[in-house]
Amino acid sequence: MRTGTATNSRPILAFLLFLISASLLVTEAFAAPRAKKKGTELLTVEVTSRQDLTRVYMNLSSRPEYAVESLEGDTVLRIRLAGAVLSPGISRLVPAGDERVTSIGVDEASGAAVVNIRKGSGLTHDISVEEKGTYILAVTVRGEPRAAQEKKEEDSGAVSGARVGGYFKNETAYRLSNPGQLSKVRNILYLESTGQLTDAISYKTSGRAYHDAVFDLTNNYPADVEEDLGRDAQIRDFYADLSMGDWDLRAGKQQIVWGEAVGLFFADVVNAKDLREFVLQDFDYIRKPQWAADIEYTRERFHLELVWSPFPEFNDFGLPGSEFPQAVPAPAGTVTLFNGTEEPSASISASEVGGRVSYLSDGWDFSLFHLYTWDKFPANLRTVVAPGVYLFTPEHKRINITGATFAKERGGVVFKGEFVYYQGKRFSVLDETDVDGVVEKDYLDYLLGVDYTFFEKVDFNFQFMQRVIFGFDDDIFREERVRTSASVWFKTGFLDNRLEPELLVISSLEELDMLLRAKLNYKFRGSWQARIGLDVFDGPDDGIFGQYSSSDRVYAEVRYDF
Repeated sequence: MRTGTATNSRPILAFLLFLISASLLVTEAFAAPRAKKKGTELLTVEVTSRQDLTRVYMNLSSRPEYAVESLEGDTVLRIRLAGAVLSPGISRLVPAGDERVTSIGVDEASGAAVVNIRKGSGLTHDISVEEKGTYILAVTVRGEPRAAQEKKEEDSGAVSGARVGGYFKNETAYRLSNPGQLSKVRNILYLESTGQLTDAISYKTSGRAYHDAVFDLTNNYPADVEEDLGRDAQIRDFYADLSMGDWDLRAGKQQIVWGEAVGLFFADVVNAKDLREFVLQDFDYIRKPQWAADIEYTRERFHLELVWSPFPEFNDFGLPGSEFPQAVPAPAGTVTLFNGTEEPSASISASEVGGRVSYLSDGWDFSLFHLYTWDKFPANLRTVVAPGVYLFTPEHKRINITGATFAKERGGVVFKGEFVYYQGKRFSVLDETDVDGVVEKDYLDYLLGVDYTFFEKVDFNFQFMQRVIFGFDDDIFREERVRTSASVWFKTGFLDNRLEPELLVISSLEELDMLLRAKLNYKFRGSWQARIGLDVFDGPDDGIFGQYSSSDRVYAEVRYDF
């Protein structure tokens, strides 16, 4: 456990921040003259097309209250979602792929989210609401305008509805712990293109490039850390969607999301993770997109998903000397040497395969899944070459992952759970007499969570989490037989939800091992977003969060979408 005056003051600081933030939220919630209904959050807007219809899906966090208005001679449908807000980063212009739906605009006005769907004249439409963990408001437009028929006769293979967009972003962070210094000055360019190739085929491509000027402005990090984090350019998404009635196929480089935990990953097991900034990045950028085929079948309340990935991806970790280095399974004072990590080559035999089945019954959304995959964390096979000198050979091993999730809304409260069982995980041990320094164990990770909106204004989430290792070995590195933790999350909005404070606290329930994240988001001038935040770690040096207690930071971000 860390000692000293500065260290002991950190839990008090974190607790005071929590009390102040909670007090502000409750005070605002009771300020009736200024209170505005938080309502639902519009998460995404997507569109699919078939020969006979086009369907616009609005994915919402809770059941929406909506009104529909026909404008401009029935060529524009205006969907007004009362009290709803837009999710940060949602596209304001959604590409549409045919003459039935020519454009989709998303905006906020007078305390509501507004979706304007421009369609061909004389076409019929209907609206339905489905509950699949989240709520989906679906607008279906049927028929085919004469202009579309003429266009098909002239050019049946033309690309339509293509859109290019993206954003510029700066992320700047300053380490608070001694020595205080800049830890990130990252400038990011993100580009994406989406469009429709045919009635049944759409696509998305995206890429991100960045340069971190902290390595130009300071000399605080080793050369290999600068090489690892100083600059990067990569393709993020590169996939095509094929819709065939009840069947959908997404093929290409993509993210496959199976879990919805707040702040940490549980059932989200398909994609590897970029953990070079621990879990502080947005989840969309912690997940590493991978090449895969994702086949989905939906029939009324039943949903089936099959996944095949021929090119495995593996977790990235912080290097020694970085802000968030990976822990090495060795006693203090040991000299550690490393061989290169052994990864499987791309081949059919190295493929990862899995499936998930979901069913909605009486408001209960259940799912079961199984994934035959590679452990995204390497097994650190150890050789003791001399007293106090270890040689590690990291190697990725096969692992079976089986899990279940549920969600149920009752009286405005959403109850949810995620259970994930790992079979054949290799854990590092500190016992020098062990031949290779690893033992194979099964373990269970699970969480039980609650979502609720207080006073129609303050969004709240609570999670109870445990890890249980079966046949536990006392020499396992930085693990316990049963590890219990919990988290709380608050978020509210002011100024028509353009100003959004947010607070997340995750902590062990057995000892002080904690991460506190406070942030303030501000949206202005339509395309601009700004954020300031604070990340505080506290706990023992061998704790999940306490190991990074010297990496407390404040940060600021500015983003412009185009």
